[in-house]
Amino acid sequence: MSAFSESIIEKFALRDTLLPKLISGVLRVKDAEQFLNRMGESCIGNSLIASIKG
Repeated sequence: MSAFSESIIEKFALRDTLLPKLISGVLRVKDAEQFLNRMGESCIGNSLIASIKG
């Protein structure tokens, strides 16, 4: 799988994980990084944190 494809999959995972929580008010944007840290130290999790930090 290409790096581009992996990046797209990671972005979809970020969206699918965070968006419902943000919309429902369970999670605030400023708390998203802490939420991802609690998810674990998976490769995708680390990439998602890097994406949020921009």
